[in-house]
Amino acid sequence: MNDPAAVARAGRPLVAALALIVLPVLLAGCSDEIVCSQEIPPFISTSVTEVSDSRAGTTLVEFYCSGDPVPEIFSVAVGGRELPDPLPDAGGPGLVSTLSETAVIWLPGVDCVLSVGSDYGIASAVVTVPGPLSVAAPETGTAGEQTTIAWTASSDADYYLLEVELAESGAETTDFVAVVEDTSFTIDLSGFQGEGYVSGHVAAVSGPLPGTGAQGNVTGEGWGFMRMSYRDSGALFSIFIAAAI
Repeated sequence: MNDPAAVARAGRPLVAALALIVLPVLLAGCSDEIVCSQEIPPFISTSVTEVSDSRAGTTLVEFYCSGDPVPEIFSVAVGGRELPDPLPDAGGPGLVSTLSETAVIWLPGVDCVLSVGSDYGIASAVVTVPGPLSVAAPETGTAGEQTTIAWTASSDADYYLLEVELAESGAETTDFVAVVEDTSFTIDLSGFQGEGYVSGHVAAVSGPLPGTGAQGNVTGEGWGFMRMSYRDSGALFSIFIAAAI
């Protein structure tokens, strides 16, 4: 559940689906009778996930690009680090590239710049690495009730990504991810019949949340979204759930 790659990958199907919805609508304006003045710039989505603790760190960058036609990409760089040449996406149209490091590359407060060079031209975006946060959670909760966790505000964060695992003794473990703009979240424990644990983490995220109607932050010869998440050991929580009396 705490694998940062899994969280980062969760965003790509969403933005890929968004591209498939929006691009045909835009292209519908071009026909034999209506001549488009220029090609539609490519759709770009880039997510950066950083995890830091006292023993190790992780940075994962995932880049996705689509267009009609699919662009020929000459270079992709994030924060001055070159990504591998993008390859066709096995899950659908477009190109993908990833960069994985066993260290935190960009520290909180640093402006991280995305630069994409393609046959369309240059596209770019800038996000600031959000600061750390500290989660406050109760030590115990009761099955069938609710429990609330809270955390300190993170500098430069636009929203928070909450990943939760529900583990009841003798039952199948479930998990979920929630996007939260506030600094607290209430977890429903009605699914618990006996004792168990609720655990997870809260990541601070800077950059726009991809979605229909959302304003992207990629500019130039491209459009789309760049976002960065950051968390450290202070973002973790674990709550023992006691059986209802």
